[in-house]
Amino acid sequence: MNCVTLLSAALRDLLSTAWQIQNTLHWMIWKNAFSVEKVTDEFFKLYCEKFYQLREKLEENEDFRIEAEQQYLYICPVRKRN
Repeated sequence: MNCVTLLSAALRDLLSTAWQIQNTLHWMIWKNAFSVEKVTDEFFKLYCEKFYQLREKLEENEDFRIEAEQQYLYICPVRKRN
């Protein structure tokens, strides 16, 4: 074998290894991006934020507050009987 053939084979092996590493890294990035724990944590944080924003807006709305209190007073005696 001559020097060019050896260098060509070494380069081919190196590129193959680099390709495998790149594919592995891409897979790890995608896997982490959609991991259940990460999605769940991000969803929960966003849900909490939106929940408290909604609660604040509803508490500011006098008509809603009065109706909610009336519904609560109606529902509580029904629950106790059952």
